[in-house]
Amino acid sequence: PLDYQIRVHAPKVVRQAKWSSAAILANFFIGSERDALFYRIDKGEWKKMHYYETYDPVYYQQSFEWDFTPELFEGSRPSYPTQCRHLWYGHLPADLAVGQHTIEVKALDMFGRTFIQTSSYRIAKTP
Repeated sequence: PLDYQIRVHAPKVVRQAKWSSAAILANFFIGSERDALFYRIDKGEWKKMHYYETYDPVYYQQSFEWDFTPELFEGSRPSYPTQCRHLWYGHLPADLAVGQHTIEVKALDMFGRTFIQTSSYRIAKTP
């Protein structure tokens, strides 16, 4: 649907820390390297995302579920993942307050259209 053009992938929970390797990956379905993507946390400042060719983590996980299930899935096994050419990367901050935080990703495509998708993650104290 037109209101769902970006899949935002981020950890559901990260440990509160000064630094973390956690990332936001945005799969802009109709995107290309010529588009610009930005993200922000909790209505903060928009930051530029970086174009990043790698595997789509959601498709990667779904395709390998077939290898780890003890029961057969209905339908045909998907193909193995290939490098995705419509992904962007941004750093997911872990140095915010403990609790739930909102992620917004904004895509500006080469035709001047804007698309926005939201997600969220939680920061937890170290046990």
